[in-house]
Amino acid sequence: MQSYKRALGAVATASLISTGLVAGSAVTPAHAAPAAPAAAPAPASVLPDLPLPDLPGLDLLSMLTNPPKLEGIPGIGSPLTLLAPVFDLLPIDLQKLLSFDVSWLCDGSLITLPAGADPWQFMPTQAQEGCQIAAKVTTTVLGFLPLEMITTALQLPGAEPTAPKVVTAATVTGTAKVGEVLTGAATFEDGVSTTYQWLRSGVAIPGATSTSYTVAPEDGLKALTFKATGTKGDLTTVSTAEVTPALGAAPTSISGPVLSGNPVIGRTLSVTPGTWSGTGPTQFTYQWMRGREAIFGATESSYLLKGADAGQEVWAVVAGTRTGYEPGRASTDAVRVAKAASTVKLALPKKKIKKGAKAALKIRLGAEGLKPAGQVKILRAGKTIKKYVVRPSDNGVRTVMLPKLKPGKHKLRAVYAGSATAGKSRSAQVVLTVLRRK
Repeated sequence: MQSYKRALGAVATASLISTGLVAGSAVTPAHAAPAAPAAAPAPASVLPDLPLPDLPGLDLLSMLTNPPKLEGIPGIGSPLTLLAPVFDLLPIDLQKLLSFDVSWLCDGSLITLPAGADPWQFMPTQAQEGCQIAAKVTTTVLGFLPLEMITTALQLPGAEPTAPKVVTAATVTGTAKVGEVLTGAATFEDGVSTTYQWLRSGVAIPGATSTSYTVAPEDGLKALTFKATGTKGDLTTVSTAEVTPALGAAPTSISGPVLSGNPVIGRTLSVTPGTWSGTGPTQFTYQWMRGREAIFGATESSYLLKGADAGQEVWAVVAGTRTGYEPGRASTDAVRVAKAASTVKLALPKKKIKKGAKAALKIRLGAEGLKPAGQVKILRAGKTIKKYVVRPSDNGVRTVMLPKLKPGKHKLRAVYAGSATAGKSRSAQVVLTVLRRK
């Protein structure tokens, strides 16, 4: 007790001295907090005679009633206030001699405050996002008996997680065509893992998970998408690029298609497609041609020749198709179909006529699958007595009037000259009798 009184007396004497005059073991503050105002200093002539305080047995910690504490809502831009420690058990005279050094800490590391900043206030910035903020307070009495205390830390909220940032948007390079190789590219910010996927018409293509991709036949004329996915934590960002590949080059005929069969009306012609370039299954379709015109409905590999084909050139076009490729075409050589065999017949409505009258004669042309037309000569005794034309509109039948003939029996025969589609023919004889007058 006597030592405490001696200490108290010494401190009371030292109360006349400002804190800044005390030498010895004072702690140099990082941010010195202002102390309570001291009594006016004694005249300079008195100071050299004053003894330095001696405070044996004084324990600040045992006299602490409230430790330093932080108040405020932790957040960026939200001010925090440091409440000074309270020593209610310390005599009032000594309380007036307390001084405080304050440091602010972020996860235990010193925060440098701007010059002139109030050490009892601190406003966190983005530099402290996610930090645990605390304050360290060092309490001294006239620079002696330092007591260091650190407040309970307040947790500052961290930055909101953001999706990975795209540095370079997805692109696709290369020739967008079946059979060609395409290359996709996309870059994200550092720290992002990237995966890739190619899609056809919006559906992932199994196994197509690298930056390069060979355009498959199924991709022709379909929307082909390169998709790059950047992942950071639980957040992802997707960057895509799309192309529409063109069909691949058409297969070509190596050994051309060949026709076989007898080109005669009523017979069948067939075509074999031959061999074609490229790999993979090739489907063939056919179109039969007559001259320069397609024959309607003739789309099989064989064709039954009809009357309309008589005398015409017939050939076939073969189309080779393969999934994802342009169709290839090749043609057979043309064959000329033989003319249809024709017939010509004569009929006399009246086999006997009077002298001076004209006889009617019915001409009938026929051919398989045709209604022939063309010139017909009427012969008598091997000589032409008249020429007639059976027109297409006559449908192969025409009745004509013979010139006047002399009385007697006349053996008549018709000769059909044929046409582009029908061959020549001769009729059997008919006998016309011209009566004499009585």
